[in-house]
Amino acid sequence: MHKNLIALIMSDLDPSGKHIRNDYTNKFEFMVRELGFKKPEVITQIALTKEQVDKYKLPAMKKKYKNTGLVDIWELDALNPRALRDIVEESITEYLDVKQFAVDRKKEEEEIQILVSLLNHIGA
Repeated sequence: MHKNLIALIMSDLDPSGKHIRNDYTNKFEFMVRELGFKKPEVITQIALTKEQVDKYKLPAMKKKYKNTGLVDIWELDALNPRALRDIVEESITEYLDVKQFAVDRKKEEEEIQILVSLLNHIGA
């Protein structure tokens, strides 16, 4: 069965968060090249984005950085947990075959019941 690796990234919207997708892309390239990991089909930042900051009217914080001075940053923690859950769920279902997932889950449950029956039968 072919499974796609999808990397969904969440981070603060600050100087490092603005470049986190590139950072993860480089890390995955290293892991593929040096460690034999599978390359993600998709690497995308799902939160925190400027659009989400605007949509949810998140408050900016001022932070001083050595090279850039005082800048506005937004913390992922400022996002309402329900909103964050919705963002994550929407992002996952964008890449997940929901019907196939339900079929796989049902089969997995059936296999668990078979294993439990076998364990009960042998007295484990």
